[in-house]
Amino acid sequence: MNKFYLKLSLIFILINGCTPDKQFENKSIRHLNPFPLSDVELLDGPFKKAMELDRAYLLSLDMDRLLADFRKTAKLDPKAEPYGGWESMGLNGHTLGHYLSACSMMYAESGDTSFFNRVSYIVSELSEAQDSLGTGYIGGIPPDFFEKSAFDPDGEVKNFRFGGIWSPWYNIHKIFAGLLDAYAYCDDKLALQVVKGLADWAVRISDQLSDELFKRMLDCEFGGINESLAELYAVTGDQNYLDLAIRFDHNRLFHPLLIGLDSLEGLHANTQIPKVIGVARIYELTVKEQYRTIAINFWDQVVSQRTYAHGGNSDGEYFGPLGSLSERLSDESAETCNTYNMMKLTRHLYSWTGNIKYMDYYERALFNHILASQDHNTGMMLYFASLEPGYFKIFNSPENSFWCCTGTGMENHLKYGNTIYYHQEDKLVINLFIPSVLNWREKGISVIQETRFPEENTIRIKFVMNRPEKFECQIRIPYWVADKPSIKINGEGMNEEIIIGSYHIINRLWKDGDNLDIDLPMSIRIERMADNPNKGAIFYGPVLLAGNFGDEGLPVEYHFPDDNVGDVEESRKTIKVPALTVNQENFESWIIPATDDPLKFIVSQPDGFDLELIPFYKINYQRYNIYWDLILYSSL
Repeated sequence: MNKFYLKLSLIFILINGCTPDKQFENKSIRHLNPFPLSDVELLDGPFKKAMELDRAYLLSLDMDRLLADFRKTAKLDPKAEPYGGWESMGLNGHTLGHYLSACSMMYAESGDTSFFNRVSYIVSELSEAQDSLGTGYIGGIPPDFFEKSAFDPDGEVKNFRFGGIWSPWYNIHKIFAGLLDAYAYCDDKLALQVVKGLADWAVRISDQLSDELFKRMLDCEFGGINESLAELYAVTGDQNYLDLAIRFDHNRLFHPLLIGLDSLEGLHANTQIPKVIGVARIYELTVKEQYRTIAINFWDQVVSQRTYAHGGNSDGEYFGPLGSLSERLSDESAETCNTYNMMKLTRHLYSWTGNIKYMDYYERALFNHILASQDHNTGMMLYFASLEPGYFKIFNSPENSFWCCTGTGMENHLKYGNTIYYHQEDKLVINLFIPSVLNWREKGISVIQETRFPEENTIRIKFVMNRPEKFECQIRIPYWVADKPSIKINGEGMNEEIIIGSYHIINRLWKDGDNLDIDLPMSIRIERMADNPNKGAIFYGPVLLAGNFGDEGLPVEYHFPDDNVGDVEESRKTIKVPALTVNQENFESWIIPATDDPLKFIVSQPDGFDLELIPFYKINYQRYNIYWDLILYSSL
């Protein structure tokens, strides 16, 4: 941390009368809580389809191939050959942790015992590997990289990224998280025993490092290991785990955030986001206000200044200078892992505050990046939701990629149900409009959401219960609503005003058979870039629309890049994307709804050029464009 930031930190401490160790009173850290995945069932729609595709991919993978390097490291004979791609390029084993999390979530969501059995098998194999080594360690890379041998004699941290092993703590964070999910979703007590053994090992080897060496080590990507250690403390009460989580405080990032400075330029984006998720979890366990401040400031900086129209961030995996988004639209824009992690962070902040802005961002990212990141034919995943004009989506291959975004992608499409509904005591919050059934066990109530949103702007909520119950129902009325929204209770309109950009509260005695009919009108709008108002993205309600330029010139198998590298390189040549001539008094006049699809539009241009716009999440094997150069004219 440089002297400038240090001085500002001291000024902050003097002004606020606190040190980083002072604890604040906060009796209501979480105002709202999500319902568990097991209490929400998805109904037919695009999200359920995405989940089913992901389910099929998970079942197609060979667990013994994912476990191969764990057995090698434990000096056991592998039962199969390891997978390729990143699983043989220095991040060996990272995918297994994501896979374990995904299978655990799939079991919780569906009750499908084939996933429970997979979780049990993986955990038992990891337990055998742990017993074989006898140190508590398990991993797809040798433990040497975590010991003192990971440091050069002069005390410098080795550059793992270019030394054959990438980011060792990042790597084993995935298995930490997977084991914790196996315990949380499947009640696998052996998983808890194994992850405690791994954490005890982590505490021991960390104790061997001086504070100075430990701080230097933090410059190497360590994922969200602080979050997992904090979560394990929450489960076990073992203070050693929380102490080690806090030792991962990366003050080069945290101190500027604490005082509201944006120092993100030039930083690898997804190295930072998981650290801040860990900070959020530590705040919930320690009630230390500086952690809350860091998390909120980071979210504000990323979302307000560094986020694209589809909810993604970064270009070439890095944060750029402030005010430069319009200059950072490339084939490597918006790494999908970043959005996975920003959404995790968002859920923490929303739980603390109930602030609608967090759900506005969550919805944007969910519909326009995460749902858009899956191949809707095969279930494969995107690394980058690219923004280069005229580019196309490149999906992973089933057995020869295993990118970081393949791993997070396995999880993305299985947890759509975890944010639709929130609750607290006698309060139910409906955040997202996704067809689903909520089982509110504490109340003995089923909440059925029937909708074709966003293809239609109407939502029906049905309540099924054994006896009348009095509770408050909050319905999110998003910022994008175009005209007067309406809510009817059992067919009767409401007298009070429904305010766009807020939660509408209905507090009443609810009875079996009650229903709500919600109407949220949508319209076309342009979101212009803050640093270049002559560039903009087109939305219909919450849905980002992309120009569809078809598949001309794209090889059939381009979406499996590791198997067809030559074909992909040849196809990288982008096409010419025209500018759009826009009447600045009436943006909507030149966009005409199609007759065959409620989410398809035709852009009519003065030169006779017509262009099809469809939701970005429906783009699959086509070239597309999101940000348009705008030629503005006035009819006045």
